[in-house]
Amino acid sequence: MTVTQEASPKRESLHIIDDRTGSYYSIPIVNNAINASDFKKVTAPEDKAYPANQTENGLRVYDPGYSNTAVSHSKITYIDGLKGTIQYRGYSINDIVGRKTFIDTAHLLIWGHWPSTAEAETLQQRLDQVPVPQDFVFNVIKSFPYVFPKLTLLRVLLADQQQTRWFPYGNGNRRSISAPVQ
Repeated sequence: MTVTQEASPKRESLHIIDDRTGSYYSIPIVNNAINASDFKKVTAPEDKAYPANQTENGLRVYDPGYSNTAVSHSKITYIDGLKGTIQYRGYSINDIVGRKTFIDTAHLLIWGHWPSTAEAETLQQRLDQVPVPQDFVFNVIKSFPYVFPKLTLLRVLLADQQQTRWFPYGNGNRRSISAPVQ
């Protein structure tokens, strides 16, 4: 098979001719990517010799090791693994980690900008009102083997929530979800 590549900045689609059916398909290219779900349109009659191929349900995309798969398009996070770049809302992770607080970073991720002093205080107050499970719940979770199913651990946490209704500690103090981990 010979593939020729012609440069044309005006074309923003991938053209496919399915040799199995002779059908033509045009798949839009957006930000140098195609939507893999668009290949579901590329169907062929059922292959009775190999029904597991499900040819009538559309063409599937096989990408071993996800070496060329864009997981999603995000306005929040940009990752370039080849260059070692991670950005949140356009800011390098190197400018955030160790330089910005949890509250600043959470505000940036949720609302898209660094918080003013008043916005940071409001968010901190809201987070301080979120009850945190009692220590024994964390101790129970920590007692499970590392490889234990995470969904089961979540059930332990939810069972505590249903049982205790997340009442504050016996001394009346509440732990803040944004308190530093010790």
